[in-house]
Amino acid sequence: MQQIVLIDGPAALGWDTFHAIDEQYGYAAVLFTLEAAVASGQLAALDVETLAHILLGAMTNAGMLVARSDDPSQTRAAVGGVLHRILEGLGQPAGPTAKRRSARPRAARDPN
Repeated sequence: MQQIVLIDGPAALGWDTFHAIDEQYGYAAVLFTLEAAVASGQLAALDVETLAHILLGAMTNAGMLVARSDDPSQTRAAVGGVLHRILEGLGQPAGPTAKRRSARPRAARDPN
């Protein structure tokens, strides 16, 4: 299954199509989960749309790492530990001076 979804899929469909499918089906689930975590106080309030894209990319690449590994069990455990630590860190409240930043580049922001 991993071979078909994570290795053969991108090769057969092309990266753009594979990425569009990943965004269409994975992004909404990640976004919903992050919004629920913020609402329940388990996650510091931040730009969840940007975070959802970043985490989806990390999880997609983590899946590819496991699928291509010579030792999938060991790699899965290592990936799980790293992802757990990342998510655990996101649960920490942002400092009092932390601000929610726009995902748009500085030049694209309205100067007013």
